[in-house]
Amino acid sequence: MYSKLRVTPIFGILAALVAVVALACAGDAATPTSPPAATTAPTATAAPTATTAGDAPAATAVAVPTATTAEVTATTTDDITSAEELLRSPGYNPEWGTPKYGGTLKVGQAWAQSWYNPNHSSTYDSLATLFQYDKLVRLDSWEGDAGGIKTDLAKSWKISDDGLTITFELREGVKFRSTGTMVKGGPYGGDFTCEDVQASMDFYLHPDTWTEGYRVASFKNQPLQHINAVNCPDGADGFTVEFKLDFVKGGTMNLLTGSMIVMHDKEYLEWREEVHPLEVNTNLFLLNGTGAWVPDSFDPDIGAKILKNENYWREGLPFLDVWDMIVVLDFATRFTSWASGQLHYFGQGSSSMQPGQVAQAQRDFPELKVHRVMATGGMGIQYNLKKPPFENLNFRKALNLALDHQAFKDLKKSGTFEGTEIYALQAPTTYFAHTTEEIMTWPGYRLPKDADIAEAKSLMAGEFGADSSAWPEISCVSRTSTNYMNLCLFVGDQWGKNLGLKVNMQFLEPAATSTITRGCQHDVTSGWPHLPVPVVDPDNIFLQFYHSESNGWAACSGEGNAAQGDFIGQAALNKLIAKQERIGDPAERKLVVQQIDRELTVEANYSASLEWIIYFYGTRPEVKGDVFTSLGAYSNHVNVWSRMWLDE
Repeated sequence: MYSKLRVTPIFGILAALVAVVALACAGDAATPTSPPAATTAPTATAAPTATTAGDAPAATAVAVPTATTAEVTATTTDDITSAEELLRSPGYNPEWGTPKYGGTLKVGQAWAQSWYNPNHSSTYDSLATLFQYDKLVRLDSWEGDAGGIKTDLAKSWKISDDGLTITFELREGVKFRSTGTMVKGGPYGGDFTCEDVQASMDFYLHPDTWTEGYRVASFKNQPLQHINAVNCPDGADGFTVEFKLDFVKGGTMNLLTGSMIVMHDKEYLEWREEVHPLEVNTNLFLLNGTGAWVPDSFDPDIGAKILKNENYWREGLPFLDVWDMIVVLDFATRFTSWASGQLHYFGQGSSSMQPGQVAQAQRDFPELKVHRVMATGGMGIQYNLKKPPFENLNFRKALNLALDHQAFKDLKKSGTFEGTEIYALQAPTTYFAHTTEEIMTWPGYRLPKDADIAEAKSLMAGEFGADSSAWPEISCVSRTSTNYMNLCLFVGDQWGKNLGLKVNMQFLEPAATSTITRGCQHDVTSGWPHLPVPVVDPDNIFLQFYHSESNGWAACSGEGNAAQGDFIGQAALNKLIAKQERIGDPAERKLVVQQIDRELTVEANYSASLEWIIYFYGTRPEVKGDVFTSLGAYSNHVNVWSRMWLDE
């Protein structure tokens, strides 16, 4: 047995999409590569009409979660396993025509490939890694949440009557890849069996026991820590897997669809531990997977190129030969390259279009497709509760009362699209979220702002005296990414205009920003009150970021945060968070979730949630199969590339 070493977890910070008004202008465009001649795929059969991705709605409401009593019944949902089946799927749009094989999809990105661990989910710095892997279950690439949970490397699953055992039957004949120009050293090409599921889940759930799990430890998944054992009843080389649970949790299967819960080769993971124990971020992770793509080349300054896996277990997929990510740092240059046909795809995540570019695409290039995609996280301002006077609840409350959320939403308008959504903590329009109408009645959100501003000034006077010139001066720290800086600029303007405060801007390179914020040396910083989550579920937000005993609890959130005024205190919040996790009835759980949401937003004031992120992806008309459902950036979007093709 290979030995396992320990390292200290380091909290990872995701970058976000750039979202400021900027019109594209001419510049050095990305150099296109010549695609191979396309061949025709199997003839399509009639299928239900589907809305094109470019016309996708702003947000898709998530269906009511299944109650625990219903989820314990046997469940089997087959996924698409071949190109022929794909053309009969509900998500297929006949207007796309018959799929074609071959070609190189040219993807423009503003971020280089810098992380290679697929258990670190990201739409910007590890995009090319994610879809080289498969999971046990997943959401359909074209249907998203609406299509329900599908099988992937598991061909079926069954939940026991008591809800404490989930039994998966694995597909036989699936092999880890053994091709690709980067393959070197280590074990390759082995069969996917139960022992690989065991090792993969251990690597994900207990990353501190693996050297290479260092990046995973940043997101140690509390929502799945109730999985206490993964067993192989038919032996390590068998195809039956049992998950044993500590308690029944209705969202377990949904959480397993997240993009980070990928399947590794057990022998390969152990080989890495023995041969490369200290290489915590190398492209060795690209050499271990069962997915539709294999690595070809990676250069942080140029981009990444991956090739189709000729031995992929889904027969006839992928359609494309090459997925070519080209790093184009300048957004204007990238827009020009996309509009002129030198790039097929403008995105993704932090690399998606800016509001002004959305407007220009709609105005000047109506043939291009703009996809409005609701992300799985929101941005705002985070307070350093370890630095006076931000430990003072009344001070934080005054700052939040002075912010005009509707004004920020108006600034984010993107062409004919709304560029953001007002939210508390849960994703807007989803089952557990408050409606926008409800939120807009809350202190700090309600309009007009007169009453809130008057209350904010009263709180400031009560804490710091009637002379506003003596009120605290604030510094807002931001990385030099425009959307981060815009958040600081907005709150600075609001606090100056509504409270008369002096707010200094401190814009730094990401590394310097991280040093300051991780050391709790700042006043306030722009960022994510909670990071984007793989799957939208209250547990992914509460358990990872707002329970003070979780490793996602922000280092600068302070300790204790006792009850004060109308705030029930962090200890009481911890109990409510633990309570909602075990409630099986969705309606009952919703009441507790919404209580926590309002408590954190209106009473605790640990942060100010300003915008639920909206991504704007761009594709050219010759790209087909390009569906990007809302809330799918870290789940079903990573699978869509194998279903896309070029009609050129």
